[in-house]
Amino acid sequence: MFALLAPLVLLYMLRLRRPPRRVPSLLLWRQTLQDERVNAPLRRLRRDASLLLQIALLALLALAATQPLFGSKAVGASVVVLLDRSASMAARDAQGRSRLDLAKERAAELFAAHGGAELALVSFAAGAELNAPFTGDRRAFTAALTGVEVEEVGGDLGSALRLAAALGSQRALREVILLTDGALDDVAGFDLPFPLRCETLPAAGPNLGIVRLAARREAGGTWHVFAAVAASAPAGGAPPTARLRIEVEGELHAEIAVAPGPDVPERVEAQLPADAVASQDAAMLTLRLVPDGFDALAADDVACLALPPNRPLRVRLDEGLDAFARALAASDDVALDGGPTPDLVIGKTPLGGELAAPVTLSVGAVPEALADVVEVVAEEGRVIDQDRLDPLLAHVELEDLVLLDDVRLRAEQTEADVERAGFTTLVHAARGPLLVRHRAALGDQVAYGLLFDPERSTLPYRIAFPVLVDNLLGIARDAVGLRDVPGARTGTLPPLAAAPGARVALRGPDGARSELRAGDDGFVRGARAPRAGVWTIEDGVAPRRIGVGLLDLRESTLAAPEALAIGELSVETRAAEAAVAGTLWQPLVACALLLACAEWWVYRRRRRGAGA
Repeated sequence: MFALLAPLVLLYMLRLRRPPRRVPSLLLWRQTLQDERVNAPLRRLRRDASLLLQIALLALLALAATQPLFGSKAVGASVVVLLDRSASMAARDAQGRSRLDLAKERAAELFAAHGGAELALVSFAAGAELNAPFTGDRRAFTAALTGVEVEEVGGDLGSALRLAAALGSQRALREVILLTDGALDDVAGFDLPFPLRCETLPAAGPNLGIVRLAARREAGGTWHVFAAVAASAPAGGAPPTARLRIEVEGELHAEIAVAPGPDVPERVEAQLPADAVASQDAAMLTLRLVPDGFDALAADDVACLALPPNRPLRVRLDEGLDAFARALAASDDVALDGGPTPDLVIGKTPLGGELAAPVTLSVGAVPEALADVVEVVAEEGRVIDQDRLDPLLAHVELEDLVLLDDVRLRAEQTEADVERAGFTTLVHAARGPLLVRHRAALGDQVAYGLLFDPERSTLPYRIAFPVLVDNLLGIARDAVGLRDVPGARTGTLPPLAAAPGARVALRGPDGARSELRAGDDGFVRGARAPRAGVWTIEDGVAPRRIGVGLLDLRESTLAAPEALAIGELSVETRAAEAAVAGTLWQPLVACALLLACAEWWVYRRRRRGAGA
């Protein structure tokens, strides 16, 4: 724009207006005119105040176009902006503005304030994403801001800090600015390699949300539904209230009024009869929160849970295990035929690499991987220790157990060799393991190995034996979802069973579709469900459904702590501050406009009026 001065001056040099004058003779003017031709252009420029005003006007416009700043401390430095896009950033205030909208406006202000600096934009929810690398282009930064959208998941600040540290390894960072509503967890084990400034956005309106969902099936097929509803702290008003609707396949079964306080979630329990869930197909349980007033966040108002069909636990039991047969006969909802796809296998086959059921118990057999580590000898043995934290041994006491067979470590073998073989010892004899758990099981599979024959011990005659069998049935029911069914949270789903190597399609409640491939072990890992609702799994056999919900206490309560603990440091959260630099282009443009008006008035309008 400064280069436009050249054509402006050239136009004034070429614009020569000669007014008519009557003189008696031209003879005396010839020498004078020759001198004037040499000096006239420059003399005209020195005498023309209009040209000087227009040069000043053009200079002001050119300076305004450079967007000069004053008071900036970040000129020439690199800055990373971390933008929170977790679920709580969709919370709205009374004017209908979301926290993400306010964060985008603040990020645009920071870009304008850091004149001469290059800014990078990193947004994060469950993971971090580099939306804009270091740039000084306002349009590129604004386009990156526009593309940031909220995900209905919790925020992982650690992933964003690690990405910022990776960007800092490329160039020196003056600071990293975190824009968030504060609903974040502390970050452990991270040392800040850069200055971090945390700016919190203004609080949203009141909110109610479902923060917990689980179900348990009791004897006879009755389901107990457990839920919890939390509320954000009201700003001087009454606590929000709502109605919690409990639906099964769209049919309303219960409606409960809830009014949780700001500090303690309100627990809700409901009972579903056995006929509410089909005996063949899974039923979708949906909890809907209907607020009585304004509700800032909609993502936590719905939570879904797929209830498995009411069927007995399928158990495959090898012949000769009479003690287990008697204990299983006393249990309800157990089918001993097993069928082609048993839920629990109790047999004499040693544990191997591939399991035939989600839960397996090998009885009286040493696994092949331990054949060179332990041996069974026909000598009296005794129990000296047991792991009471494992669910199989809950309320099971084995200290006084009498054994006719003893399990011992072979020569030059130690407990470390048992660990290296892939097993964890749960019950210890004097010189070896009696009960082990196979740690190499894939997915949610569980495998136990009872290395001695229980018929050659007092175990079947102890009260501990039926308790142990009942614990085993409970583990199997949990593994296949026939007893306790926890609610799945948005984000990454647990491993999904499928045929090895099969393509699996995942369809969300909004119709979005993604494809994944199952591994050689028959599980799909890393499937993402970023929205609350019902997700459909299509693997070419029969479509299955899985229900997810936000179920995040911090996201629903919109809690903003006064400080975030990052490693061994505590970073204070504070409201957004004024811009670090002021802009000068507005007053420059205003001065240019005033000059244009003055030049027009004095040298255009006024002269025309005088001539008239």
